[in-house]
Amino acid sequence: PQAYDGAGVAVGVLDSGLDYTHADFRTAGNLSRVRALLDYSIGTDGATCRPGQLDSLTCPEIDGSGGHGHGTHVTGIAAGGGRRNAAFKGMAPAADILFVKGIRDAQSNGGFSDADVVNGTAFMLDAAASLGKPAVVNLSLGGQVGAHDGTSLQEQFLDRFVGPGRIIVAAAGNEGFNAIHGGYTVQGTAFNDALETGTFLAGPAGYVDIWAPSTSNISFGLAAYDPSDITTPVYISAAAAPGQLLQGTAVTGGGTTLANLVIDARTTADPNNGARNVFISIEAASGGIDPSLLVWTVYTFGSGTFDMWAVGGAEFFDNSIAAPNWFRAGNVAKTIGIPATAKRILCVGAHTTKTQFVDIDGVTRVNPGTQIDTVAYFSSRGPSRDGRSLPNFTAPGSTIISSLSKDYPAARSNILFGGGLQQQQGTSQASPHVTGIVALMLQRDPSLTPENARTILAQTATVVAGAAPNIQGAGRVNALAALQATPDPLGCVVMMPNGTTVPCDQVEDGARAMMAYPNPSNAGARLSFTTSSRQRVNLSLYDVGGRRVRTLQDGEVDAGVHSLNWDGTDATGRSLASGLYFARLMTPAGTRSIRLVVSR
Repeated sequence: PQAYDGAGVAVGVLDSGLDYTHADFRTAGNLSRVRALLDYSIGTDGATCRPGQLDSLTCPEIDGSGGHGHGTHVTGIAAGGGRRNAAFKGMAPAADILFVKGIRDAQSNGGFSDADVVNGTAFMLDAAASLGKPAVVNLSLGGQVGAHDGTSLQEQFLDRFVGPGRIIVAAAGNEGFNAIHGGYTVQGTAFNDALETGTFLAGPAGYVDIWAPSTSNISFGLAAYDPSDITTPVYISAAAAPGQLLQGTAVTGGGTTLANLVIDARTTADPNNGARNVFISIEAASGGIDPSLLVWTVYTFGSGTFDMWAVGGAEFFDNSIAAPNWFRAGNVAKTIGIPATAKRILCVGAHTTKTQFVDIDGVTRVNPGTQIDTVAYFSSRGPSRDGRSLPNFTAPGSTIISSLSKDYPAARSNILFGGGLQQQQGTSQASPHVTGIVALMLQRDPSLTPENARTILAQTATVVAGAAPNIQGAGRVNALAALQATPDPLGCVVMMPNGTTVPCDQVEDGARAMMAYPNPSNAGARLSFTTSSRQRVNLSLYDVGGRRVRTLQDGEVDAGVHSLNWDGTDATGRSLASGLYFARLMTPAGTRSIRLVVSR
């Protein structure tokens, strides 16, 4: 019944940089909508820009050419005001903006350290708290080094940061068409009966990160082949057994130096997840040939299973490459990047809603390889290594038009007709769509939790027939449906004794009626209520016979919005059977009740 634009909510972005001078991030009065900005390219711990510097355009931070204007583009999708072109407003155009330039280079060359991502996210969430506003943070970044099970230190920190009114959204990654994942059940006792996976290097170095259960007993080695003959190796390394470190220079029997090799199998029980970790490095050696001229294989023998990821530009053979029958191909499964594999972060893949646009010279540009209403070919796929279906859902990520940084000299073929905006694509562009949607949901319910937001977005998503969950998640996000399904603690009505309904804020009994979502539910629900003053309340669940089965709240609460998560169990911890139940909120002034349907 009202417009939602993100007012009263803070949208945070950690990225390559932000052209904070762009009209999309300024008010009609030409003041900055950016309320806090941290620049890690200045000083050891970064430097902040004061609001006055942002208003007067004297903050030295830029979105340099090395990042291709990525951070500016992403921020425009999530919260751009549309002042450069009203047809391209962001999802939450009235939200406050918080930003962290997470790259430690003024021109935005390079990547992001885990520590800066963690500390930068904390900076934005703390800034939102000081403003007294709920916040959603976008992370359109990620990498493939790690266990892909949500247990990295970076992911553990981010998971602990979130909660009611504090949500993080991350891009799934753009590895959906690269065979960077491999793994299988190991066999054999030496190289002669081992299985192998062929590996291409994109340059003079390549790396493989391997994770296996602690109970596995797998030895890992490397072999090198001439591309014209991948049946007879020109070099075979020793194999590293659990707990061993092997390193040295690979030299053929004829004396040709191939590469410096490291096989580090010393981690037999990682402190974060108890798993084995093996890291393999192939790097050019002084006086040697370019190792990318060879085909390298990771060979295994022993017992157990494992997962491995090719990083640093390396890629495994896929099924399209003819290889001996003892080769095992890589694949595109489990390619969701870290930190999107965290357990409490919303992970977003990409689908295609647009394939072309008109550039600044009036030329229609068509993005090759894209097809309307399909999951984008580049969108990374799940599951996570610990078996969770990812991504959670998809959002528009192909041919997306958003703000162009003044510090990035984009090709004219990528600049929108009229200027000031550019085209980019990737899950980096899909993620801020969801970030902006969540901002609207937080405007409606400031106490929304990550789990609630994920559930609502998943249950209202549009499922695409034939697309597997680990490709599309729950389906394509539906912004309007998700917002309508978000409980509005301030929008309830109360049934009066005469049978009429009155808006809750007009009832002077000190407490407003509850809201519950999802309802019906198969695994519990989130119940919200609002109090206008500090008072004692009791919130309990009853069955149809009037028997109290669970007390969720009994005591004094302050004025404000309150949310409780019910896990679907009774007071003894047993799951309640399917049927009708009642949630009853008792206050000094009266009682409110709503029906809850449990359907298992």
